Amino acid sequence: MAPAHQFLTSCPSGLTDAILKLHYLAEGAANIIYSVSVVSPVSLQEHDHCCVMRLRKDLPSTKPAVQTISDFEQRIVPLFAGHETLLMEQALYKLSPEMIEGANRELVEMDGMDISAVSADGTNAQGKSERRIRHHHRRHIYLPSYNEEQYGILMPNLEDPGLDWLIEFKPKCLENALARIWPIEEGLQAFAATFQKGVQPALSHLRALQQTHGSVGLQDFENPADKDFGLAMALRDCSVFLAMRRQEEAGGIDLVNVKLADLDLKTGEGGKFQKWAGTEQHLLDGGWYHRVEDSNCSLSRHKS
Repeated sequence: MAPAHQFLTSCPSGLTDAILKLHYLAEGAANIIYSVSVVSPVSLQEHDHCCVMRLRKDLPSTKPAVQTISDFEQRIVPLFAGHETLLMEQALYKLSPEMIEGANRELVEMDGMDISAVSADGTNAQGKSERRIRHHHRRHIYLPSYNEEQYGILMPNLEDPGLDWLIEFKPKCLENALARIWPIEEGLQAFAATFQKGVQPALSHLRALQQTHGSVGLQDFENPADKDFGLAMALRDCSVFLAMRRQEEAGGIDLVNVKLADLDLKTGEGGKFQKWAGTEQHLLDGGWYHRVEDSNCSLSRHKS
């Protein structure tokens, strides 16, 4: 029996020359995420699904993968000198026309599927396996043609089988908030101790970067001259992933990994400045920044 795959953040660079197959996982406004299995060589098949592939959507606001990687290496990586382990490795992968054509055909098929006929576990009423479903507001937007984009971005798949929890959160409004992101009732005290020791230093560094490079507000969105919004919004809107295992004997929590994601430089094209200004006004009106008692921000409320 082949040994279980070990969690390795170096997997992306090791798969750049392999022939890979895409498996739809999820999508956001700008990108579609695929898990990847290895078609060949056989020697790398133990790394099936150790990585995910991020492919950009065909939208005015998305940038070619080559530019995204260049921006990341030149603008983001230097900010994390001494904290490099917080960043997820990213590697360019040369796609084939067949991969893009097949992925777009699948998206078109998924657009035509009735979400009400498929249960949460991906099966229909007869128990037959179905493809993943695209939500209505994500439909009819596809990948660029091969002539427009020849690369995808490989990243580690943090959903390792040996983990007990993978938590994602936005590092905003985090005072009195750990109970809001911890997924189960018991173990909050152990999680808080682990968070303070292993996660808080990362958030402190991110906060310092936000204060230095991300000082933007409502007036800046409305008058964007002389502001580096690409970097500011990347630092403001990034996500934090916590990969953890249960310590059965000690009753504690082993923090396997802390990673920052969604650190792409943002672009103001496609009406983004207006959208950012609207979001900023909503946050101000809702009291998200000031942790007021009547705030709509669930992370800002005191526990009773």
